Amino acid sequence: MTTTLESLDALASGFTIANVTPFGAPPGQFVVQLVPPGVRKGAPLEVDVTTVVSQLTDADVDLNFIAKNVRFDDFAPPTADAAGNVDGGTIIGGSPIADPEILPVATTFTSLVDPFTEGDVTKAGVPGLIGLLAGTFQLPLDVTETTTVGVTVQVQWRIRDEHGNPVADAEWVTETASPMQGTGDPPLLAGEDAVAALELTLSAAFGELTLPPEPPRPRTVSAAIRLSAGTISTGWVDVPPLTLTVQLIPVPTVLLLFMHKDFKGRVLLVVPANSPIGDPPEVPLKAALDDVKDALDALGTVAGVATFFVGHLQAVKDALDNAPAVIFGKTNSESNLNDIDLESHWFPLQNDTEAEDELSSVIMIGPPRRKVEAFNKRNFETGEGQMDVVVGGELMVLGADLHTSAPATDPPGRIAVPHAPSGSRWHTFWWGDITGFGDELSSFRFG
Repeated sequence: MTTTLESLDALASGFTIANVTPFGAPPGQFVVQLVPPGVRKGAPLEVDVTTVVSQLTDADVDLNFIAKNVRFDDFAPPTADAAGNVDGGTIIGGSPIADPEILPVATTFTSLVDPFTEGDVTKAGVPGLIGLLAGTFQLPLDVTETTTVGVTVQVQWRIRDEHGNPVADAEWVTETASPMQGTGDPPLLAGEDAVAALELTLSAAFGELTLPPEPPRPRTVSAAIRLSAGTISTGWVDVPPLTLTVQLIPVPTVLLLFMHKDFKGRVLLVVPANSPIGDPPEVPLKAALDDVKDALDALGTVAGVATFFVGHLQAVKDALDNAPAVIFGKTNSESNLNDIDLESHWFPLQNDTEAEDELSSVIMIGPPRRKVEAFNKRNFETGEGQMDVVVGGELMVLGADLHTSAPATDPPGRIAVPHAPSGSRWHTFWWGDITGFGDELSSFRFG
């Protein structure tokens, strides 16, 4: 016997996720679908349920009447109160029997069973008949019945990156007569939407331009399903995940700190220690940035918010071209910006211009979630203030004015201030309070 729940569980365990993306689909666009086991496309989803019932069933036997004449040693006549029952009748042999007319009790037997067949008088006894009757009768038997029932499906899709995090900008559309669409993980889908193909548009994966290069970034599509037949439902069953590979675009991590507001003046250009960009940085940096732009242009609309990078790239190049000087650094951190000269003076008594307390605007380029922590004190101390520049999906952050306690950025909200500016110090010609980050930074580190 197979119960409804057992049949549903067996069916659920055979589901898979198939990549049915048509040939020649644009980069980043995929079509996936739930595939039930052994079901042709478009066929109804059903399970067979077997039950055991008890019912009256004919039991066939041979119908025969077998008779034999025999002799009994006595045969008492029925009495009035016997209601037609005949007592006695021990079998002593077969026929023929003696003629009862010559027996002492002939008168009695003659009146009951006369006439008799003449037989051997030496074989005494009472004539009689034995028989066997066979036929057909009914018995209660257990019978197995099979019923086919329809099945409905519920599905919860999940789209994850290589770290198991939800892909918030993943776009999806159901291939149904009345399509549903959205971003992120689709809601709980049921009925036609649950078993329909799901069109996915996944943004390119952005890695960091490093030596050695980073490996490709997978995207994982998985699903939990629940099957129902009538009032019976399974629990949530996980379907084995499907891995999709999206294009990896390596983005150089670059920190540009300018002496003046609005990205003007001398610039301190810093890349991490594992960056392939070397000194002088302008040519390899521009080439790397152009590679990113070309890759985004090829993706078209799939590039998503990274089109911000394309729109502002020329402004970055112009800022580099217009800078009086580019001071290059290749390091993961700098604990004392006073060790870096932005400008050297030929006059012996004139102080060189160090980077400490001289930086007023910032451009940060890198893959999503790349950041730099900048401190108003040396050695990464937070006592006089800390700001974190965090890159999002736009691949670039521009902060044109750091002379405030909460610097604005383009795109908005990309500078966080975990520790507000505080304290006071000697500035070039006066002692004053520390109220912002412009002309105050003393150390930084990539994160």
